Parts: sequence; structure tokens; C-alpha cells
Amino acid sequence: MVFYTEKECSYRQEFERYLQKHHYVPTNVLETANVEAIKKYVTNGLGVSYLPYYTVKSESESGLLRTKFIETDPVFFTQIVYHKKKWISPAIKALINLSREYGRKWSV
Repeated sequence: MVFYTEKECSYRQEFERYLQKHHYVPTNVLETANVEAIKKYVTNGLGVSYLPYYTVKSESESGLLRTKFIETDPVFFTQIVYHKKKWISPAIKALINLSREYGRKWSV
């Protein structure tokens, strides 16, 4: 069984490209937007999935999940959207600044 996130999810699309490249067409598929549910299914041996490492790091380090890092050249985009004419709280300003700071490092 292959567990997918929703169709619009960038890492699902990357996983589908990876499977196609290796000529694998899954016949048993379950789609859910719930990453925690996917992790539970995989932890219980019901199939495989492709998720960002940060979502499975603790389960991987504790031995609950086995991870395989695959070589791909994925391009993922992260956006923060806010209304330019509305008041922005100090917390949101901090998030925007932090994102900009770390975002510069991601493109390197």
C-alpha cells in the first residue's frame, strides 16, 4: 500500500515522479491530508509513504520507522501570505523576518 498526501501537496508530486521514474505504478493507494495518520499506518507496517524528514524524525530516531533518503532534485516553495493593509502583530513580524533569514540559506 502506498500512502499519499493530498494531490496538491508538493512532496506527494515529488513521490509520484520518483515512482514513475522507477516504473512503479501503485495499485493499492490511500490518500489523506493527515500526516499523523500516514505515520501511524506506516509504523504499523501497512505500507510506505514519502514525507519530509522533519515530520518523521523522532519516529526514525527511536526506531519506529525506517527511513530511506532518496536522491532527487525537488523544488519546494514555501509562502507566507498576509494582508498588506492590515496590522501585523509582533509575533507575525518575527515569523516573517525569521522566514526571510532562513529562506536565504535554503536557496544556497
